[in-house]
Amino acid sequence: PYDTKSVSGTKAKGRAYERAVGRVLRLYSVQLGWDFIDHQWIETFDGWLQPDFVLVPPSGCALLVECKLTWKDCSAQLRKYRLALQGMQQPSCCIVACRNLTSQAPVPFTSLEDVEDGGVWHLFL
Repeated sequence: PYDTKSVSGTKAKGRAYERAVGRVLRLYSVQLGWDFIDHQWIETFDGWLQPDFVLVPPSGCALLVECKLTWKDCSAQLRKYRLALQGMQQPSCCIVACRNLTSQAPVPFTSLEDVEDGGVWHLFL
């Protein structure tokens, strides 16, 4: 799931954050008995998409998590992911996990129990 090419600086920090988020989500999925999908490619009518993480509870309603070290508007990207999951008959909720928030970021939630579709999860790892 992770590119093995050597990177440095902000890109390396972003990848390290993404791995840390993955570890947290994997623990949640084990505790809750949910399926955990890590960087799986999804074929769409106009190409391929690779969301960071997807958690799927027994109810089948997917929680897609995109990771960003610093918040940026990912709404267009999340829309594409949501459409792809709906095309697979998979209702979904898409969120962005961020360590660093900017003044433009929406009001974040801090617990997965408070998830809102399109929301920002302030996960400071």
